Amino acid sequence: MKKNLRLTIDGKDLNRIRNLRQLREMSSQRATTGTVGATCFDTADQQLASRNVVIEVRKVDNRYIQSVCATGISLHGVRVRRLHWENPLPTPEPDPGAVGNADLRALATPSPGSLLEPVLQCRIHRTIRHLVTPKRRAVNFALENGEFAAGDDNQKFSEIVLDTKSADGAAPFDVALDIHAKVPLRVATTSREIAALQALGAGPGWRKAVPLDLPQSANVEDTLVHILHHCLDHLMDNEQITRLSDHPEGVHQMRVAMRRMRSALRIFRDVMPREQYERITDEVKWQTKSLADTRDLDVFMDEIVGPVAAAMEGEPAFAVLMKRLSEDRANARTEAREEIADPRFTTFLLETLGWIEGRKWRNRRDAGATALLQRPIIELSDSLLSKRFKKVRKQGRVFDTLSAEEKHQLRIDVKKLRYATDFFSSLYGRERVRGFTTEMQKLQDGLGYMNDVAVARDLVAHLVKTSSRNTAGPIARAGALVLGWHSFGAEQATKTLADDVARLLACKRFWST
Repeated sequence: MKKNLRLTIDGKDLNRIRNLRQLREMSSQRATTGTVGATCFDTADQQLASRNVVIEVRKVDNRYIQSVCATGISLHGVRVRRLHWENPLPTPEPDPGAVGNADLRALATPSPGSLLEPVLQCRIHRTIRHLVTPKRRAVNFALENGEFAAGDDNQKFSEIVLDTKSADGAAPFDVALDIHAKVPLRVATTSREIAALQALGAGPGWRKAVPLDLPQSANVEDTLVHILHHCLDHLMDNEQITRLSDHPEGVHQMRVAMRRMRSALRIFRDVMPREQYERITDEVKWQTKSLADTRDLDVFMDEIVGPVAAAMEGEPAFAVLMKRLSEDRANARTEAREEIADPRFTTFLLETLGWIEGRKWRNRRDAGATALLQRPIIELSDSLLSKRFKKVRKQGRVFDTLSAEEKHQLRIDVKKLRYATDFFSSLYGRERVRGFTTEMQKLQDGLGYMNDVAVARDLVAHLVKTSSRNTAGPIARAGALVLGWHSFGAEQATKTLADDVARLLACKRFWST
């Protein structure tokens, strides 16, 4: 089975990559070049693009080949990373009915009465090299420079595609890191056809995390791989909208993905060498900081200040506060985009993906950790969920006596329990889990609001302290009005939180211990 990696590059760097010495030194034979033409099909209202499905027909010699690909799709409530099918065609007309995979065939079939028509013409100049890495791993390298045309609009692209049949799945990522050290790369987060449609008008989108599907028979290592890929897919699927727009959900979802990944790493840290765990965790923390700053300002401006400003429309102090917040949020978004565009973000993705595909935690010389990798995940999930729940229960039983700091810790512990529940719920049946997660979500919402109010107090103090003499007064007044409004809201929320905690603690456990 091939393991593919697609990377985007700046067109101006094509010659630099062609002339890289390490590529020539790793090449087992001379490079070959060629040009490929293809046509992508969709309905007039882009039904397939909306499903993240691409139908491509290309001519190879005197034959027509249909390629159908779906990426990042949801099937039966579960996210599937990629489905792909190729088959010969007698004519250049697409035929979704010829797709052998039933799920993919259904996704590629337009609604009744809708016709498939050409939407993109593609022409690619390709340079292919067969590489042998210093570790003696075979990797196929393709440098692609092409153009999509849709009517009068054109979209150029330059990419590197790396694939291997080697048992060492890290090999393409090692090659990519070697190239990235010389020429900046980006990990492609969509198919090039979907990216072209977005650039030509569809625009990038965002998505929430979706359910995992873990088989009952999964062992610890299989589950670790599945969950880490799930978190990284969630992260990368929101990278484009964060980098290319001001939509607040992109930042929020990337931050959630990073937090989920930290939680997953914490769950499985006993099977990892300590230095690997600490290195990746530290990098996740660094990558999260600017996202967190931007998200805090989004919440403060839209959910904390916004309702109060709307209710007190005639108060001039809010215009001063909103102007300052708009400036700070724009600066925070710029910083977040710069960090995502930084080569360090690509390095983080390549190193982490290579670590996963190469199963590099196996390097640990610990018989106990090695044995743990092969244990059924259900054994770990039962004990972990029980441990997480006991922490919540211990604080929840004395909720009325908790200090503000202790309630903040309860919020963190509930979030850890929520992430663990999300990761493992498919092992127990989602119907069995639903009541528990519903009550947990109510508690999370209430605790989250209390935290937002606490963050607001710190933000107001910071804004007043860092404002000019002319604006500090109005900002302090508007801030006091906001905090007064939400202090009442927090009092009301506190009254219901005790009931929310009690309902969660009374819920039937869905795990076995």
